[in-house]
Amino acid sequence: MILLIAIAYTISTLKGKLIKQSGFQKYISRLNEVKRRSRRHSNFWLGLYGNLWIIAWDFLGDIVQDIININRHKIFNYQKGLKAMSILKEA
Repeated sequence: MILLIAIAYTISTLKGKLIKQSGFQKYISRLNEVKRRSRRHSNFWLGLYGNLWIIAWDFLGDIVQDIININRHKIFNYQKGLKAMSILKEA
């Protein structure tokens, strides 16, 4: 059981590191806060939350598309988010 937990932790941490290196951390979490010296989230947290982000997209993708059709001025941000999503799915 401990080996399984260690493997899951390692996979999540490596995925979080990949998210940071690819530059898409800003889509998943807040990068920094005023008056905060230490980083807000660890690589482990980014890996876990990145997976949740992908799962949520599978359920809410149609709703987001409808909202973008109403608010066309946000299409550029939407396209950048789609690019980030495709890279996260490949990882």
